Amino acid sequence: MQYEIRAVDSDNDLPELCEMLDSVMTDGMSVARFTDWIKSPRPINRHMVAVSESGEIVGWAESDRAANEPK
Repeated sequence: MQYEIRAVDSDNDLPELCEMLDSVMTDGMSVARFTDWIKSPRPINRHMVAVSESGEIVGWAESDRAANEPK
């Protein structure tokens, strides 16, 4: 099976992605919470998804660094 790794499409991916994350994250995840997170000003704030051939989001990764964290 082939997977595509790409940036999160905030216009289309959030409901499916947040449903997946909500099922595995201790504090849960909502579209509103995720939107606030990805729009926060940070030097590094990248969110990626893995998408199956059928278009289903099957994985997620993030790279994040706050402004006050050491480089």
